[in-house]
Amino acid sequence: GWRVASPTTPADYVGCFNAALWCRAPVIVIDDHRLAKTAGALPAAGFDHVTPIGKARLARAGSDVTVVAWGYGLLRVMEVVEGLAARGIEVEVIDPRWLDRASFDREAVLASLARTGALVIVEDARRSDSMGNQILDYLFPEAFELLRTAPLRVTGQDAYSPVSRPLETYVHLQDADIEIALVTAAAARRAQA
Repeated sequence: GWRVASPTTPADYVGCFNAALWCRAPVIVIDDHRLAKTAGALPAAGFDHVTPIGKARLARAGSDVTVVAWGYGLLRVMEVVEGLAARGIEVEVIDPRWLDRASFDREAVLASLARTGALVIVEDARRSDSMGNQILDYLFPEAFELLRTAPLRVTGQDAYSPVSRPLETYVHLQDADIEIALVTAAAARRAQA
């Protein structure tokens, strides 16, 4: 019965906390300290805004690849995607906001896959601790018919976070890995079209 919220924007922080207060089930809100410095406008409702449980956010429209990402990983994806757009690769980015099975917005991701035919899941986590396989489980078998290429997962290295800054940089999620996965997925999808 747990609900799991992972807000990325300031508006979603307010909205997810308010939704948690109204929800009868227990809610875990993932608070990534690296997002504390981000800025953004609140919606018209201000601090009364509620992010609906089970509703993903379309962070960017695109036609070549669907990316599902949340939290700090989403910010990394958005930077990479802007560079790829200049190269003619249009990436659709879905921020699920709610990660538990009952709240995950399958319909939003499946609708996106119907447009793109390719899926990349990006998580700022170790591969063995990531939930990409669970998300794939949420989406199948319906996603299988929509995909024109195998889904890809991008995570950090499967190692504990070291205390050395250079090693930490190496072990965590890399922008280069995100870019390679997106370019690979787009190329495979275009080859199947």
